[in-house]
Amino acid sequence: MRVRDATPDDAPAIAAIKVAGWRAAYRGLLPDSALAALDVDRLTGEWCSALTSLASPGGCLVAELDGAVVGYVVFGAYRWPELPGAGEVYALYVDPTHWGGGAGRALMEAAAQRLAAAGLTEQALWVLETNQAGRRFYEALGWSWDGVTDARCELEGAVEARYRFTAP
Repeated sequence: MRVRDATPDDAPAIAAIKVAGWRAAYRGLLPDSALAALDVDRLTGEWCSALTSLASPGGCLVAELDGAVVGYVVFGAYRWPELPGAGEVYALYVDPTHWGGGAGRALMEAAAQRLAAAGLTEQALWVLETNQAGRRFYEALGWSWDGVTDARCELEGAVEARYRFTAP
């Protein structure tokens, strides 16, 4: 498993992983219409733009296995005012055919290290409140739910739980 910085050339793989990841992880948690509306071509264009404009301390890392991108993580400064000076993991997705293979763990560890190196040792992320598998994954990595929930997801009405972590 190799973790590296993403480039615009990775946009098609990242878009495909997001669609596959959402459809596998959120089936039954989000409306079927929202999952069906995900479009790899549209997302590829969005990712091409996003990967050229990520500002420090943020970034996007991909995990490669045998030369193929199998997952990605996006991170940066915390986006909300209540945790000034914190870092945030904005998104983590692994191709469902590679779940359990270590890519998610490797990406999360690399993102935490990058944020900590930028002085953002206090870190947070938001996960769908009903995503029990995702919550167990983060807890296994040492993240803890801090009791905060909010409707911050890009899909109206979806409630997320905030998890926090302090990097060594």
